[in-house]
Amino acid sequence: VTSFTDFISTFVSQQVSLTNELQHKISVLETQQNEGLVNQHSLLDTLITQQTEDNRNVCELLKNDISKMLSAAEEKMETGLQEKMSQMKSMIQSTIESQNNKTCELEQYTSKLTDNIKSFNETCDDNLSQT
Repeated sequence: VTSFTDFISTFVSQQVSLTNELQHKISVLETQQNEGLVNQHSLLDTLITQQTEDNRNVCELLKNDISKMLSAAEEKMETGLQEKMSQMKSMIQSTIESQNNKTCELEQYTSKLTDNIKSFNETCDDNLSQT
């Protein structure tokens, strides 16, 4: 009877020890998972900031290029080449319209990207609050 009691006592003690060890490992994994989500959240914020700045720079370059094209066209117009100037202005206007359309598309893409990332961040935040 004593050896059976000792066996049961040892078995229960080992089970408690294994359970405690398993709970510790689960806690460590949950902590690592939460840290990973926080890191992803931070990286996404950084990417949004970089993409927004890149988009601003592209828009500024486009504005400068358009401004240079218009200035060059005005100088040629002053030389008396009004017919050629009319053709060039038409081309520049087409380019401006095309660039404006592309800028609008870029802004829409950025807006959608930002919305998607915000939605992802909210999902991450929800997941973090549930753990």
